[in-house]
This record gives sequence, C-alpha cells and structure tokens, in this order.
Amino acid sequence: MKDLTDLEAKAKEAGLEVQSSPVGAKRNDFRVVGIGEGEAAREILKWAYDADKGDVSNEVYTFENKNGEIYVEKYAVVSLQSIVEEGLASIEDPATRLQAETAVKNRKKAEMIMKKIEKGQSLDAIASANNSQVQTASQVAMATTSVPGMGNEPKVVGRVFNKNTKTNEVSAPIAGNTAVYVIEVTYKPEATPPADLPIAKQQASAPMKGQVGSRLYESLRKQTSVHDYRYRFF
Repeated sequence: MKDLTDLEAKAKEAGLEVQSSPVGAKRNDFRVVGIGEGEAAREILKWAYDADKGDVSNEVYTFENKNGEIYVEKYAVVSLQSIVEEGLASIEDPATRLQAETAVKNRKKAEMIMKKIEKGQSLDAIASANNSQVQTASQVAMATTSVPGMGNEPKVVGRVFNKNTKTNEVSAPIAGNTAVYVIEVTYKPEATPPADLPIAKQQASAPMKGQVGSRLYESLRKQTSVHDYRYRFF
C-alpha cells in the first residue's frame, strides 16, 4: 500500500475497520490507544517515530489475547496520519486549527448568550427564554471542581463559594466549560472547624508531602537537558 489514502480504500474494500489513535503517543510507551499494548505496540511506536507522514508499515502487527488463552486477537496494519513537532503547535496544523476555532466559537457563543440574559430575572424566566430548564445540584464541595449533573465546572464552584455570593439571589451569567450557567444558592451552611485541628492538618498535608519527591525530580528534569534513549534498546 502506497499511503494512508490507499490503506483506507483497501480496508473499505475488504470490509475492515479503520481506527485512529489520539495524538500524544510517546516514543517509549508500551501502549497505542485504540489499538493495543505490549511488544506489538512498542514496535508500532518505534516504526512511527522513524516514518514520514502518510507512510504505511510493511509489517502486519499481531496482538495476542490477554485472558489466559494464547491466540492472536487482532492484526494491525498502521499508517502515520500526522506528526506533532516539539514546541508550540502551529495554527496551520488542521487539528490545532480545529481546536482553536472550536474554542473561539464556544467563547463567542457564550458571550452572545450572556448578553441576552437580563438582570433581575428569575431562574425560571431565564430558562424559559433560552429553551432550557432549571436543575438542582446538591452536595457541592469547595474541595472539588465538579458539580453534580454538570461535570467539571470550576468557575461555577468558585461562584458558589465566593464570599460575595448570597443565598436566594440569582447570579450573573457564568461562562462554563460546556455551557453558560446562572445559579441561585439556596443553602450554604457555615463551615465548622474540625474537632481535632492538628490531625486534620496532618491528613490534609500528607498527600502533598508524598508528592514532594516526584515533583522535585520532575522540576529538576525540566531544568536540565535530559534525553531519554530507552527506545534504542527495547
């Protein structure tokens, strides 16, 4: 097969499935997302890092069953769809451009929606005007960035626990990760100090202390010129 286009055409003729692996596979990885893991994945990555964009491997890679039975579970012929160069991504790269355009479009949509929401309206009125519905979330914690029913929305959590946020008042619009939110805090209990403050401090600091070693190593690695050549040997 000559290139990726030829591979896709041949796969379609044979009724075979074409799968894509997300960008981000590292040279020393033992896993190709969407394809498999192990020695075959290592060989695929070693090939990919020496290949050019659009190249098709000459080898058919085999992935064995991992459930105790020894047989070939999957065959794979791979092609290199794109190469992400080290450093700042170029806007000319289709994937980067799509990501940037999506982010800008979402931000502009949020700005348009926020301008339409008038001050002094109730949640029901705002929901009705925007073809949406009022939802209730409980057990929202300051220690997390997620909201039940919404997902990862740190701006919403921040607004809930902002000292200027009062109960039973409709907030200004919030441009979240997946939508524009307007919230009304109906109950916010006063925080009470733990019965045994020293033990609470110890429990809170213990996980961070455990990360000191690994984070220090990573910091030193970034400040020096370290090259990982493990791929040359296995």
